[in-house]
Amino acid sequence: MRKGSKESTYRSSRPRKRVFSGNQSTKDDNAPRGQSASAKKLNTAQSEEIPVYQSHCYRILDFITVFTALSDLLVCRECKQTVSFAQSANRGLGFKILLSCRCGRRHISSSPFINNSYEINRRIVFVMRLLGISREGINLFCSLMDLGKGISTNAYYAILQHIYDASRIVFLLLRKKAVREEQVENEQRERPSNNLKVSGDGSWQKRGFSSLYAVTTLIGYYSGKVIDLVVKGSYCQACVLWKSKEGTDEYLEWAEAHEDECCINHDGFSGKMEVDSIKEMFARSEEELDVRYGNYIGDGDSKTFNGILDLNPYGDDCTVITNECIGHVEKRMSTRLRNLKRKEKLGGRGKLTDILIK
Repeated sequence: MRKGSKESTYRSSRPRKRVFSGNQSTKDDNAPRGQSASAKKLNTAQSEEIPVYQSHCYRILDFITVFTALSDLLVCRECKQTVSFAQSANRGLGFKILLSCRCGRRHISSSPFINNSYEINRRIVFVMRLLGISREGINLFCSLMDLGKGISTNAYYAILQHIYDASRIVFLLLRKKAVREEQVENEQRERPSNNLKVSGDGSWQKRGFSSLYAVTTLIGYYSGKVIDLVVKGSYCQACVLWKSKEGTDEYLEWAEAHEDECCINHDGFSGKMEVDSIKEMFARSEEELDVRYGNYIGDGDSKTFNGILDLNPYGDDCTVITNECIGHVEKRMSTRLRNLKRKEKLGGRGKLTDILIK
């Protein structure tokens, strides 16, 4: 076939591209590819069978429509007379169904009533908090849906305290389980079972140094599960509400009772929250979990590791060793390469592309 003809698809001036097949001396076809940290934890997690009752659920219904129809259809088994239904003892979304006939009156709870609170009230507060909605949003939703008056202030904060206590108990159980898994992994790798390798990082409510809240976690190196966490805050809504009464006897009485549950546990700029939290978790590891964090994988912030060294939580017998997180190094390097690509024109074969940077 003549070179350059229309029938030809080959161009001598353009060399054929070689397909990159990786470093064949280190390539492992059996290695997992593209597996996220969450997928690894799910694969290694020991699942527990928890019974789920499909018949236990909630439904929204019109009280008058449903119970008027029931009143027309039902009669009392004792007096053989018709029965009527009404509402009483309303508490948030929960209430008592008042059943009346010639025999007398009986009360039926609209949902389980546990420790002076209806379960439906705790459920809606818990779910709305997961969605980022507070008491005002709950009451607005209830008013638009005609579901009663909503949740009172005292009931709302009592429910929040109940949710916090329950969540804390679950967390304490899960962290001990995560520590045991990490110890087993250490023993399999012939490392001291009580000398753990952990990574730590902080997350703020918003960017910058004006964030009011931050959460810092320590994660086991082998299991990838949270071993400990600390929440730091420099703002308390209750303190703001009571500030106008400062100096009164009522305020002093409230402040004494509020001291143990105040949300403010940090003084200073928000950037220091991570350092203080890491130091706090290292200081309590032996007392609460009977382990030491001998290796710390940081994010490149020298202030955190210097804070650990100054604290010296385990004495001279066990000095904490730091390791640099490759992921943070890659992120910083990628950022600098993208900035270089924007400023400089790097063309030609083997040029710097976004795919290559990744």
